[in-house]
Amino acid sequence: MANRLDYGRIEALLNKPFDPVFTFLLHAPYMIEDARAEGRVDAHSYRGFQVAGGAYGINPAEKTAWEDSAGNLKRESKNKICTERKLYTRAAKQGVTTMIGLVVLGTTDRELIREVSGLPTPTLHLCSDCRHDVPASPIVSASMLIIHSGLDSDVNQTFTIGQEVDMYARAEKGDVDPALFRHQTDFTDWEQRLQTYMTLTGGAEALSIPLEERQRLAQLALNKEVSIF
Repeated sequence: MANRLDYGRIEALLNKPFDPVFTFLLHAPYMIEDARAEGRVDAHSYRGFQVAGGAYGINPAEKTAWEDSAGNLKRESKNKICTERKLYTRAAKQGVTTMIGLVVLGTTDRELIREVSGLPTPTLHLCSDCRHDVPASPIVSASMLIIHSGLDSDVNQTFTIGQEVDMYARAEKGDVDPALFRHQTDFTDWEQRLQTYMTLTGGAEALSIPLEERQRLAQLALNKEVSIF
């Protein structure tokens, strides 16, 4: 179910700036639970290959934030509608101008994943169509975050979409980046990862750092490529 937030009012009430990257990180575990529930209802694949996800985006001019979840649709002999496409299309219709991040949940069976992406990664990454279509959206930048996890497992990986697209472009030429296989087994230390992000961005000083750089720092913190612990 979609949620809309007037963060301009929150800034006025709290007398402090709103960091949409931190808010996405804070909401991500709940978005994952919502997407898992949505997947049981909304996702449909005649092959039984369900995918669900959530999205978080903003409209800085209106100072509004938007959050939603969705599942994929794949009917026999019909064009597939990927979860990611559903989400960024809905976001644009709701006035979102900047996507902050996605959560994408699918199988964690590495052999099934190999059938989709060609690589037996720990989580299901974007399919070839989405690696082309999602970055082409005017509301998506190369620094948009993607948290990959399982519909029935908490194993997780985080990339920016630019990283993911680039790594697969190189993999197709035989240069497989080990980062595609690095992963965390669960979300039990999520608060520590948030604290690492806050430390990297200076906490209250975060908004002095460009949004794209904050997203890149968030990726380092969530994937534990940098940790203060």
